[in-house]
Amino acid sequence: MNVDVPRDMDHASDDPAIAADTSRVISILPSAEWYIGKRGFSDKYAFRDNIAEYVKNDPGKTIFFQASANGAYGQLAELLGSIRRAGGRNIGVVVGKDTGGSYTLQRLSVRLSPEPSPSDPVPAKKPLQVEIDPNGKMSLGRSDAGIISQPDQVVNLLNLALKLSEDKSVTIKPARGTRYNDVVRLIDAASGAGADPIILVIDDLNDK
Repeated sequence: MNVDVPRDMDHASDDPAIAADTSRVISILPSAEWYIGKRGFSDKYAFRDNIAEYVKNDPGKTIFFQASANGAYGQLAELLGSIRRAGGRNIGVVVGKDTGGSYTLQRLSVRLSPEPSPSDPVPAKKPLQVEIDPNGKMSLGRSDAGIISQPDQVVNLLNLALKLSEDKSVTIKPARGTRYNDVVRLIDAASGAGADPIILVIDDLNDK
């Protein structure tokens, strides 16, 4: 199906598996239609119930996720939560690459954040976390990290922080109203800075 996914990322990878018949692809359309593979749903509760069946046999396998670039992240995070509840954590974020009037599909890899629990221990060291608001403004801890339309500042900050740490993971926490396109551009920037894994937060999101 045709989904207007984010396009032209600098660090996305070609992956023939996106179009393979054996791949697991979840698609979110702006018209409030959800697809699991080629099967469409107009009821999000039925969609959630069927995700569990889709994921449970091999929860470690990458699940490709494609959604409209202009969608609000908060709505997508709710659906990503359904994937996590079913046991899925590894997400291939599907993006497009323009190739002379058409585009091919590529992916960026992220891992969904674990479900929070009151019993979780306080980490000895705070993870590197980039937050991004609905206007595309970013922060890394207490530092201003610029705006996503000019990502050099956040890339430079991440490069420096990752060089000083054995832990190369970076957590990304968007606000609910952040455009999905901006979230994906931040994932791309973190990938270019050498972050691995990139962990995408889907709980306790800020409204602003």
